[in-house]
Amino acid sequence: VMATARVGQTKVFVEIYKNARRWLKGLSPVVKAIPFIGPIIAGWLDKWGAPDSKPWTINGAVEAAIEAIPDQGLQNFFENLWEQLVDSCTESVFVLSTAFG
Repeated sequence: VMATARVGQTKVFVEIYKNARRWLKGLSPVVKAIPFIGPIIAGWLDKWGAPDSKPWTINGAVEAAIEAIPDQGLQNFFENLWEQLVDSCTESVFVLSTAFG
């Protein structure tokens, strides 16, 4: 029964993802009308799921932004800041999971 429920949940979540993605990609013309950042976000939406597109992650985007900083000292500072933030968030999730689990 539990395995059947998990299969059903997986199917439902996949359908939700596909429908949400289709809906967001359909908003691309509306998003283009937003001043300044609209065309950038619309470009991301248009490229989302294209055959030649690479996977996008928050961590990868943050690391690319950090590597683009020209000053090596600032780059090291923000790299350490990001690593400590991720580590503290991971530790907090473990603490919460043991508290409620």
